Amino acid sequence: MPKSYLDHDTGGAPARSATKMASHRIASRHETTPQSTGRGSSAAAHQILSRPTTKIQESYPFNSFFELMPEAHRLLIEAYNEVALIERTYREWFQKFKNGDFDVEGKDHSGRPKIYEDVELKELLEEDSSHTQKELALTLEVTQQAVSHRLKSLGMIHKQGNWFPYESKPRDVESRLLMNESLIAKTQKKRFLHLKVKR
Repeated sequence: MPKSYLDHDTGGAPARSATKMASHRIASRHETTPQSTGRGSSAAAHQILSRPTTKIQESYPFNSFFELMPEAHRLLIEAYNEVALIERTYREWFQKFKNGDFDVEGKDHSGRPKIYEDVELKELLEEDSSHTQKELALTLEVTQQAVSHRLKSLGMIHKQGNWFPYESKPRDVESRLLMNESLIAKTQKKRFLHLKVKR
């Protein structure tokens, strides 16, 4: 990763600033495409992205941006780790870029209704109460902070590697632990059989 990319002064908004930078980097890689202006520098890419909507659509193949979206997201995660936003957010921003709107500060999204998040979160914990916050966030396509907030709102606490309702009775806790031990044993057995078949 070039030093200029990692050391860029983002002014307290690393993920948002990095999105524009990733867009410019992707633009520079397409300097040989038929629709490209032939200028591969970041400054040239910035000029292209700064033009009015109609000029942008005429001068640059924005479909290429969406094709390389996973790569842009990977670059941002490498640079900012957990500070980077989820891929869905970047896709929304790229759609705005395509329409000539480069304001990534914009309006805050309320996201999906909380009731749906809570229902899905409960179902995931019922299936496997040993899920980490990061795993839950990836499955629900929300931030880890959002998962943490919802878990607290639902009165869930983390004990011995599992999530339990705050007022769980000892026998409920024991039952959940036995269930998880059983799931782990089944997983290990499957792996053992898989390795045995390979041999």
